[in-house]
Amino acid sequence: MVSNRFDEATLPQVKAANPFESSWVLANAGSGKTRVLTNRVVRLLLAGTSPQKILCITFTNAAATNMLNRLVETLGGWAMLPNDDLRDKLLELGEDENSLTPEKLDSARTLFARALETPGGMKIQTFHSFATALLRQFPREAGVSPQFKLIDDRKARNIQIDLLNELVATDRNIVEQLSKYLDYESLKQFTKDIFDKRDDFDKGATKEFIWKKFDVREDWDGTSLVNSVTPDDIRMIESLLPILHKGSITDQKKGTLIGEALATGKPDLIVSQLIECLISKPNSKNPYSVAKFPTNPTKQMMGSGLVAEFESFAEHLSQAKINEENFQGAQRTLLLHQFAGKILDAYREKKRKNAWLDFDDLLTSVLEILRDPDISQWILYRLDEDIDHILVDEAQDVNTKQWKIVSILAEEFTSGVGQRGDLVRTVFAVGDEKQSIFGFQGAAPERFRERRDYFKEKFEKSGREFIEEDLEFSFRSSNEILRLVDGYLNLYHEKFYTRFIPHKAYKDKLPGWVELWPLAPKRDTSDEEEWYIPGFVKQEKKPAEILAQNLVAKIKRMIDNEFIPTDKNGKTRRVRPGDILILVQSRGSIYRSMIKELKKAGLPLAGTDRITLSDDLAVKDLLALLLFLSVPKDDLSLAVVLKSPLFGFDEDDIFRLAHGRTGSLWDVLETRKDSSGRFSNAHRILSELRSLAGEETPYDLLEKILTVYEGRKLLVARLGISCIEALDLLLVQALEYEIDEIPSLTGFLEWLEPGAVNIKRQFEQQQDEIRVMSVHGAKGLESPIVILPDTRSLYNHGNVIVPCAEDNFPLWSTKPEITEPVANGLKKIESEDWKEYLRLLYVAMTRAESRLIICGAQTRKDLPKSEEQIKDWYEMIYWVMSRNMNEAFHDFSADLNEDMTNKYGYMLRSENWPMETDQEPDVQKIEDITLPHWVEKIPVWETPGKLS
Repeated sequence: MVSNRFDEATLPQVKAANPFESSWVLANAGSGKTRVLTNRVVRLLLAGTSPQKILCITFTNAAATNMLNRLVETLGGWAMLPNDDLRDKLLELGEDENSLTPEKLDSARTLFARALETPGGMKIQTFHSFATALLRQFPREAGVSPQFKLIDDRKARNIQIDLLNELVATDRNIVEQLSKYLDYESLKQFTKDIFDKRDDFDKGATKEFIWKKFDVREDWDGTSLVNSVTPDDIRMIESLLPILHKGSITDQKKGTLIGEALATGKPDLIVSQLIECLISKPNSKNPYSVAKFPTNPTKQMMGSGLVAEFESFAEHLSQAKINEENFQGAQRTLLLHQFAGKILDAYREKKRKNAWLDFDDLLTSVLEILRDPDISQWILYRLDEDIDHILVDEAQDVNTKQWKIVSILAEEFTSGVGQRGDLVRTVFAVGDEKQSIFGFQGAAPERFRERRDYFKEKFEKSGREFIEEDLEFSFRSSNEILRLVDGYLNLYHEKFYTRFIPHKAYKDKLPGWVELWPLAPKRDTSDEEEWYIPGFVKQEKKPAEILAQNLVAKIKRMIDNEFIPTDKNGKTRRVRPGDILILVQSRGSIYRSMIKELKKAGLPLAGTDRITLSDDLAVKDLLALLLFLSVPKDDLSLAVVLKSPLFGFDEDDIFRLAHGRTGSLWDVLETRKDSSGRFSNAHRILSELRSLAGEETPYDLLEKILTVYEGRKLLVARLGISCIEALDLLLVQALEYEIDEIPSLTGFLEWLEPGAVNIKRQFEQQQDEIRVMSVHGAKGLESPIVILPDTRSLYNHGNVIVPCAEDNFPLWSTKPEITEPVANGLKKIESEDWKEYLRLLYVAMTRAESRLIICGAQTRKDLPKSEEQIKDWYEMIYWVMSRNMNEAFHDFSADLNEDMTNKYGYMLRSENWPMETDQEPDVQKIEDITLPHWVEKIPVWETPGKLS
């Protein structure tokens, strides 16, 4: 029986956490889904389920750690509670008051110890962690080495690049064919795309299959297009030329071009020019259709017989061009599959020889053994003894392969009386289709709904109840923010694969504030008179710079003067740097400008959610030093090192060394080492490091540079403490390199080169610093104040390899020659990307608790006048606020500088928002504490044997 202590916000949470029924939960952002998941695990333990019988699958390691910490905190807190307090805690979970006997209370106190003593720990893990454990348990059945080594994405990418280089060196034929379309850098990206879509490359890619896919005629070959124009066609065209020269200007121009082509006598050039004049362009509304040529007055001069003959030829030429494009598309796609087959086979063989598995192999291998009829029943029998309850977090981000694994593991749950009698076994999933933003990892929101229907049918057929709950209440955001979110969803909810569930603010009295700033302008200089002043370069502010300067000035005023609400009862405090979360779509110009202006203003900055080592200035200086030590004749690297904080040369020093030299820069430094103390010091240190480079491992060499030669001290003094983390990560990379490779300086530099080392950082919520992150990285986070400056970026799929719309068969797209199968595949991708772009905005807006600032830099001149014209986030929000919230029109003159020429936007602010005149600054008080008596005593320095 559910107590009446629960309101309409918490009652669905309690029902979803019922440990005796399977549940499927659709949770709006901020509705407490992690709480529901944790409470369900706790209630399963209270119901007597052994900790090792619960499998809880999360999407990231951070989420698994967070949930485990919550469990430990909850269960640990119960261990010493008095009966009355513990009973209240259990009733808050939804436990039946009549069931809370003294024995159950005693059992609850022991859950903490039971969880800690569980062999192998509680099974709160990611799909990849679960798959790794399963393959360790059944290596023979999976056909993998018991000592297999898991390689991360970086190691896998390095292996792939090595295999590509080997293929380039050994298979000239296929490389020559690829070089018609791709340079080396493009080929590397092409190879990466193949590996990202490797599961789709096992679908009978024969020539016959591909030719049928592109509808290529059996008799069509490389000469068919040219041969499609016959001598009779040429004579007809020649008879038409005099008439074209009497026609319109367009007809005359095209007639001249055709005549010039005919004069060459070259069939390929003639056909090419005829196609150019008679057939529409590939990027037109109807690609390769017959163009409107010649004009109607010219056709009247031609006479009906010639017009009919010409139009018949034009139709024939149009179809021939389409046939040729299909043929070329089929040839490219066949080449794609031939290349993919070679490099994927080489990759599989490389992994087999070294007993390596990558992340994708884990899921593939597990799925194979669970499906293998010869061994699956044995494995499932063993697993059936270990798993009674499966819980899936962030279910909207689970991909097809992962759902198949869950479905197989839960197969026995609905089989009636299984091997362990009538034991209640459950499946639980919580997610939100609106927050499915990891399509590049195979997630698709429709899978969430499909699996719900699948499990619902299975459980109901077995006579078991299947609970579906909607969590509508947001425990995070204010009414003003949710009003904007619902206005947006009302416009686009059909694109979210879900019905429209309005958000309700649990903190309905919490003050809220939403701002839509005017766009940072792109200056129109077309009417300005250009004056040339020798030696003077006019610096125009870019829209991203104007926006960043205004935002940072606003942030500084907020921190200095403004307040935010802390609860719905009117309590407030001063804005702190840690309250501010800035979310961007990509690390482009707005991101860079924001970082630059925040640093310039001296505001506390936590950095970004990802560190790209090669972008950090300190790391660049160290890598330049390592490059010089590896190749002493590398003048550019040496010049970079000398100008870096490591040596502090200025432009004059470099000029004195470099100007007029006949040898390398290092040779000049050797000859002039006695002419300057700075030259002498640099030569001494570099000479010592050159000697060490041949003796030390990369890690030891870097460590000496940073410590013995004070490199860390010098770099931090110039670049600030923000570079420390990047320096430490570079050392970690050197250690990782030495684990798998024979250490050498050249080898380490080559190991770093194939792809930028991109490392995800975990922000500490307690840090009082401004965070700048991507929206993807902010998933699961929240902040009192959220700023969205990057709202005009458009989604961009940029796919060279396009999945066929019907079966995901990989096709090669090389624009603008878009064949029908590729065009249909691109339409499908663009539709899916657009929907994910919409979901990403929902995630971004719902990170905010009380204040949301939306702005952007001008990229297009006019804002939309109809829904059909809406293209980006800013325009979507503008449309919602301008059409549905007219009262929100606002003059932002007080917040914007003179560079922001338009001062008008939209604002929603609750009447009870705390203003700076309302409160006193919240000076943090230092409490007086009494120190223990022993603090002031002088320590007795005795050996342990003399202590009593």
